[in-house]
Amino acid sequence: PALRAPGEPYPPTDARELTEAQVQEAVTYAEPDVLRALLRLPGAGSAGDHSAALWARGAPAAHTPVLFHGIPVVAPLHLGGALSSVGPDAVGAAAFYPGVRPPALGDGAAGVVELRSRRGGRGRALGALAELTVSSARLALEGEAPGGRVAWLVAGRTTLGPAPAGQLGLGRGAEYTFHDLAGRLDVDLGGGRALEVSALRTGDAVSDTMSRRVLGTSFVSWDNAGARATLALPAGPLRLRHTVGASRYRADVDKGIFKREAFTVPSTVPWIATLAGLDDRVETEFLRGEAAPASGGSAAPARWTAGYEVSRQRAVTDSMAVVWQGAGENRMPTRMEAVPRARELDLAAAWGEYRWTPSPRLFVSAGLRVEGGGRVAGLPALRPAPRLSLRWDALPELALSAGAGRVFQYLQNVPQAVFGSRWLAAGEDTPALRADLATAGAELWLGREWLASANAFARRTGGMVAMSRVRDDDHSGIPAPGTENRASGAELGVRRLAGRWTASAAYTWLRSELRSPGGVRAAEEEQRHTVDATGLLRVSPGLRVGGALTVATGDPFPYRRTCTNDCAEGEDVVGRRPTFRSLDAMADWSGRWGPLEVGAFVQFRNVLGFANPGRYVGNQCVYTGDAASWCSPSFAPGPSGLPLLGVRARY
Repeated sequence: PALRAPGEPYPPTDARELTEAQVQEAVTYAEPDVLRALLRLPGAGSAGDHSAALWARGAPAAHTPVLFHGIPVVAPLHLGGALSSVGPDAVGAAAFYPGVRPPALGDGAAGVVELRSRRGGRGRALGALAELTVSSARLALEGEAPGGRVAWLVAGRTTLGPAPAGQLGLGRGAEYTFHDLAGRLDVDLGGGRALEVSALRTGDAVSDTMSRRVLGTSFVSWDNAGARATLALPAGPLRLRHTVGASRYRADVDKGIFKREAFTVPSTVPWIATLAGLDDRVETEFLRGEAAPASGGSAAPARWTAGYEVSRQRAVTDSMAVVWQGAGENRMPTRMEAVPRARELDLAAAWGEYRWTPSPRLFVSAGLRVEGGGRVAGLPALRPAPRLSLRWDALPELALSAGAGRVFQYLQNVPQAVFGSRWLAAGEDTPALRADLATAGAELWLGREWLASANAFARRTGGMVAMSRVRDDDHSGIPAPGTENRASGAELGVRRLAGRWTASAAYTWLRSELRSPGGVRAAEEEQRHTVDATGLLRVSPGLRVGGALTVATGDPFPYRRTCTNDCAEGEDVVGRRPTFRSLDAMADWSGRWGPLEVGAFVQFRNVLGFANPGRYVGNQCVYTGDAASWCSPSFAPGPSGLPLLGVRARY
């Protein structure tokens, strides 16, 4: 299945594409979930059942931006990472570019997830969908005016009460709520002109027992909000599109009390310290334009496209300054202070792409994106990012492709030594991510229903920033640049795309390492071997049953194995979680009840009961005397295997 609209270029063989129906039918978690559906594809990894954060070929999730029809979604997850924050009813198609992508997509050091909002109506004056699951309640309304001149869609989702945190590996005492609301409006203005408007709002909050136990605070919340408007109009032989939009991400930590165990650092002296409220914001405003020859109804790719983008990125974040007193066993903090850091970066970019066919079976695309604006450490004022891709249809059933390109990313999400993570914008003292990517692959149609693929890739990402460890009065926010990520690997996949039953199988071999002045170690997102398999059988027109198997070697995590002098000194090592294994199953029934289409579904996670640990939460230390200790890693429990139920009604 192709996301390509008339006039758009053919995607490379390593581009992953899912239609709305494939997202709805995927074996995911509690309800249809677009990011978890993408995780079943080659090259997409995650930390396990408790997380839908997508690791593109061994890179951090923050290196793969998620766009909702061009709107940046900085935190695209609900329930501590368990669910996508973009509801499935608002998504018409999803694309995952883990390698070289069109120059119009400028961001994303490792990849880009592009979620295209769905046009409402479906030819009906009014339609509605309601669904109730153990995790949320969903409602979608849509309609279309006579003649199709105006179409609209509004889709929302919310928790009805505290989320089932025990099933999500977040702790049984959690009081966790979330909501999201998305919409789209399409207006045909006549004369070949059209207006599209999309908007998204998401929000999460953790309070009371959970936030006090894990974070030591009384309330933690974060939200995304964004909108864009696109005007498409003809200009002689050209087709123009101009888009204006903005997005905002905000995370707030209210004033609270941090306890020693929140730091996972042992001590013979219990202590507490007051913390001022922390604030983290990422704001983006953008203006984009694109020109291409009018397609005239042809499905062939346009010979050329060109465009521009002007944006402002702003990151405002608070780090913690820990003020200590005493020494040895009597060393303890007296207070914590919020240290604000703000950075604003104005960017301008122009890009162009030219496509030609030297022979009937050879398709060549060359693109160049030139970015500038602001002073960025280690980069010139003008930053060219070339891309080149080739596709050769060796046989009617076989396509070979190769590509190479460079990408810049100006926002980084950097873990702090003590509390969470923070967003940094590039500037005079902070570099931008610069990624060089290369891919080669093949696609082979096996009949009319089966599609096989094979890809090899390599990526080098420089400019990564790490945070200095907190010691004494060190503010836990001193950027420490100089880290480079190198990744390479191969992917094999096969999918049955049509018929009464569908299936897929994928294997990924991956190496991803971090190189810094301190040495070389495996990246925390490296899963060296991953196997995914899915199957879906349509037993009858109204009944579907399916299953999914995932096996992945454990991902690394750094921790302090031995600890002395209140953990100011010790031996830092890298461990690996055990191999992740999960067999999931689902059944979905739908039928008619008068004017309504009603349905119900049940999902079983990890039906064989494999012992999969949840997220790494710190160390358990045994004291050996003289303020020294031996530490072992500790993990939160993984999601439970209880069945997840849901019912729905569609009008």
